[in-house]
Amino acid sequence: MEEDRGRGRVFQPSWKPGSGHYGDTLGRVNEHASNIVQDLFLGYLDTVPVPRKRGVFTIGDYGTSDGYASMNLMKRVIGHLRDKHGEELAIQVVYEDQEKNDFNSLFNRLSGESSYTLQYKNVFPMATNINFYQQCVPDGTCDVIYSAATFADALYHYSPMATEDELRHFRQEAASQWQDFLLLRAKELKPGGLLVVLLIASDDDYRDLVLKPDVRESNGDVIKRTAVSSLGITMATEQAWRDLRNTTRPPREITAPFDEVTSPVREAGLSLVHHDQQYVQDPYKAAFRQLAIQDDGRRAFADYMVDVTRTVFGALLRESLSKTRAVEEKNVIVEKYFDILRKLILRADLENFHNHIIYSRLVVRKECRQ
Repeated sequence: MEEDRGRGRVFQPSWKPGSGHYGDTLGRVNEHASNIVQDLFLGYLDTVPVPRKRGVFTIGDYGTSDGYASMNLMKRVIGHLRDKHGEELAIQVVYEDQEKNDFNSLFNRLSGESSYTLQYKNVFPMATNINFYQQCVPDGTCDVIYSAATFADALYHYSPMATEDELRHFRQEAASQWQDFLLLRAKELKPGGLLVVLLIASDDDYRDLVLKPDVRESNGDVIKRTAVSSLGITMATEQAWRDLRNTTRPPREITAPFDEVTSPVREAGLSLVHHDQQYVQDPYKAAFRQLAIQDDGRRAFADYMVDVTRTVFGALLRESLSKTRAVEEKNVIVEKYFDILRKLILRADLENFHNHIIYSRLVVRKECRQ
């Protein structure tokens, strides 16, 4: 289950610690996220001041889960620093996630054959279990911080079922949490340091596309549209679990903390040096095409999508049920939801499923002040 710990929640994994379950399911799907930010990250890396002889260059990976999705990114960043500054530069990688995270799987990956620890010397990975809605490292100790994590449940706020009052509440809470996140990173970064953030975003007509999936042309023909979100999450939102919300935000809300010169974020020394949006074809459809060539591929895909959705939302779904319900009753209800989701996927028109994910890429600098 999940428990409140300040801003955000503590997530309790439903899988066996050390099994690598996240990386083998959702991590493999989400690996594309770190891929689309790698060149951007490396393009700004040389602008970060590097400590002099015997200094330490510290990289933060916030919301890392088991490290699978960001492993190639960290390897490229470390390789770039090695090529430019040699082996004398000590590199420290701080992996952050909340206290119930599967750190066993993270450390297994850091010891595995694909880990950068086998390729590069003088590199020191470590982990912290402090939720990133708190300060995770001492003031002025990080040179770069990377985060592609999903923020707390206030960001699940673009449900097509939500009322305007509900949407307004979620927007306000999301803006507050986003500002808090930025202010905490401002404390942790060294002057000249970078914060690189990847967020799932939405375009301006996102809600219209979800609310009006059928579009009637002038000749009267009806075009069937699928909702603009990942397949499993959309089905859960629209049909299986009425209160599940999509984790998307429009660009104007993402960049708002940097718009005013007198904003708390700007006053803390942070400035936005890059922001754009990248459209990525939905990786779930690629997974379907890969599984579809197998015998009974549709059922294999349905099981896969249920596993992925359970990884992300299993604990959230249980927590969203009334606290007056017994744990056993909650588990029964959630399992019924996954049964419904599996049946929906089995009869869905997957061949004609067209989808994309929109990412906002941000690079933020901690300005050097006199």
